[in-house]
Amino acid sequence: MDELILPFQTYAGKVTVEASDDAMTPFGGIVPWAAFVKKTQIFQALAATSPVVRTSNNALSPYDILTSFSLTTLCDGTHFSDVNRLRHDPAIPEILGMKRVVGDDTIRRFFKSINIEDARKWIAESSFAIQYIARAGAVGGYRLMYLEGL
Repeated sequence: MDELILPFQTYAGKVTVEASDDAMTPFGGIVPWAAFVKKTQIFQALAATSPVVRTSNNALSPYDILTSFSLTTLCDGTHFSDVNRLRHDPAIPEILGMKRVVGDDTIRRFFKSINIEDARKWIAESSFAIQYIARAGAVGGYRLMYLEGL
């Protein structure tokens, strides 16, 4: 194969992606996503303004929950339970700066615990952060898009 090496800065440090004829993880596309998440800090911003207060010492952070949910949709998940196929790859939480990929019950309980008024307020407040990032233009080589109504 031609030598094409793509470097990405993730929470685990620099990760390179390159073409190979070898069998590899089906989740290699998460590396550019991890670099995007790290560069934009979008899930940190959402987690910081989350209406859900995690008080237990064993509770996972809103960052881990929101990032796990995004991974589910990124990897073509159509149900909360689809996150479970990502839970057994130790590289995923490492490159995304997570304690671990959470289970579907954790995601479901997190969103279910937010009442509708708090959800509306959270989305409205978060849209300013999304707009700010979008107005910044190209961020580390990524072009972000602001979706009206988010």
